[in-house]
Amino acid sequence: MVKRLFAGAVWVVVTLMLIIAFLPKKELYYFGEQWLLDYRVNINNEMANDYAFALRLKNADLVYDRVPIAKIDNMSLLTTFFYSRFDVAPFVFSDELSVLLPARVDQLSASHTIFVPHLIFVSGEGEFGAFEGTIDLFNRVITTTVTAPREIVERYAQVFAMMTKLEDGGYAYEFNF
Repeated sequence: MVKRLFAGAVWVVVTLMLIIAFLPKKELYYFGEQWLLDYRVNINNEMANDYAFALRLKNADLVYDRVPIAKIDNMSLLTTFFYSRFDVAPFVFSDELSVLLPARVDQLSASHTIFVPHLIFVSGEGEFGAFEGTIDLFNRVITTTVTAPREIVERYAQVFAMMTKLEDGGYAYEFNF
């Protein structure tokens, strides 16, 4: 009896993994891009490649309401039944936003696992320093901790004024959505 249950569970997992591997990820991406147009977000000039468990985009321009936001070199989405990871590396904010935010981001990652279904773990690093945090889907809260060099804190004092200074020298930010 236990062998049959185990074999059934293995077949279910293998079937789900095969479904994920053969999903038309590129077409789903283009469908999502059309959906973003309703929110005035557009991704231009990208080259999309579909792999078994991954979707990769290269040389994308992110535009919001006809205003350039960022130039992204590489984006990738890796997804399996148990784990998903979204990586963006590197990207540069447009000149208009570089007044408000540090322009260069070297790496940005978000990951999710079915073992902790209510949390998305985020991390990144760049000109601003490094950050890590979580997105709590149940409580609808984004929590981040930023470790930034003093020059960046002084240059972007308006941004860091919205954060709470921690004892270890970092900054914490919490946002409800």
